[in-house]
Amino acid sequence: FSLNMPLFYSAINDRSVADKMVEEKIQAVASGLLSALATLSCVPIIRAQRGGAAEMVATLLDTRIREELSSRNGMFGDAPSAAAYERPLLVILDRNLDLPVMLHHTWTYQALTHDLLALSLNRVVVPGTKDETTGKTSAPKTYDLNHSDDFWTQNAGQPFPKVAEAVERTLEEYQNEVAEINKSAGSIGDLVGDASLRENLAEKSFGSDTEALAKALEKVPALMKKKRLIDIHTNIATALLDQIKDRGLDGFFQLEDQVLSGAASSIAQNALLSMIRGNAGRPMDKLRMFLIYFLCHPELPSSEITEFRLALEESGCDIRALDYVRGIKALTATLTTAPPTGGEASSKVHASGLEKMMSTVVEHGVKGLAQVATNFNKLILEEDKMLAVARVVNTLMDQKGSSDILERYIYLDPRKPSSDRSRANRTFRQAVVFMVGGGNYLEYQNVREHARGGKHVIYGATDICSAEDFAKQLAGLSGVPAPPTVTPTKGNGGAL
Repeated sequence: FSLNMPLFYSAINDRSVADKMVEEKIQAVASGLLSALATLSCVPIIRAQRGGAAEMVATLLDTRIREELSSRNGMFGDAPSAAAYERPLLVILDRNLDLPVMLHHTWTYQALTHDLLALSLNRVVVPGTKDETTGKTSAPKTYDLNHSDDFWTQNAGQPFPKVAEAVERTLEEYQNEVAEINKSAGSIGDLVGDASLRENLAEKSFGSDTEALAKALEKVPALMKKKRLIDIHTNIATALLDQIKDRGLDGFFQLEDQVLSGAASSIAQNALLSMIRGNAGRPMDKLRMFLIYFLCHPELPSSEITEFRLALEESGCDIRALDYVRGIKALTATLTTAPPTGGEASSKVHASGLEKMMSTVVEHGVKGLAQVATNFNKLILEEDKMLAVARVVNTLMDQKGSSDILERYIYLDPRKPSSDRSRANRTFRQAVVFMVGGGNYLEYQNVREHARGGKHVIYGATDICSAEDFAKQLAGLSGVPAPPTVTPTKGNGGAL
């Protein structure tokens, strides 16, 4: 869920913003969380990071919940007593816990749609396509993607090639069902979406098997819905693939995945410079890639940073975001996405295999996606890498793991007297994790994927923020005025 509070990260980290305004925004977040908890009808145990906005929100929320519990007509009047049910855990985190995930070129369906097609409030607009013969561009198409869309519900968190495989499979199922109706009730055509379908069935002669016709009519609504969903997701997948091909996003995804898997130090400087100076990608793509590399690299010499900075500027990038993260990197203790046991992450995609697979995708289009889906499944191992937020949530729910997390995160129980500092030493099966400063679909999916063993986790944030919007927030925090529109001296990208 989202509290729909855009630009929150920049608002609370901007040194020029008055303390009173920051306090008002923190109060707004606490009020939003209070309403969400009241809707869930639960009084959680609260854990939060110390020393930042997360602690401020947690402390204020604890006070507000206590006030409601002491009120006769409070918001939690219908909430079960502490002894009547297993209370959930509320984990409140600061966005600085993991900045790289907000900039990553990801490969899952929902996250790609959000990044490339600006998915917002469950609605996506697919750009029109140009007819090569007439030169005319068709009108954009708007689609609502929500729980009524079975295909979206089942595949939103899947890697893009797997989605294409699912489209092919659904299309084949649909064609088989149409063939079965044709066989039992006579020919009705191939497209259930055709407006004349019901008329075709209704006009069958009375000599036909009326029972077969009745059964066929019963199946029409479901088949029409299935065909509509196939068309929708084929159009979305095609639009995504067009951007992947035009911007060469496979290369950015591959390099960033290596960095986020703990291999930043092993990536050659020339390889990264080649990506920045090359023709693939827009300036924003190149900036996002380098910011991830910079944030995840343990120590980058100033001389190398200067060279990268110059290359980014030559490619038309607004490097103010780099100035900001460079300033906070030394001051912010963040959990990286490298596996806690060291070495490569278990979901590491073999670089050569991924490169070969992606070249097939780019060459053959959506049909190619379906062809390589099986290969993709072989390249990715069973366990996906656990990002920072998922690791924190699992540690606090299981009550085992990093002692730094277990001991240093504040503990608040609104049902106990303020003077009672005792802690419930038990595991949790239900949790709400809330990110102060914005979240994204990649993090949401990762948290859900690792909520195993009967766990149920709800993910929330002040806003669901795209990578481009977050990078612009970082740029704005540099304190440097925005540069004029820049024309890159190298590569084919435009201004940021």
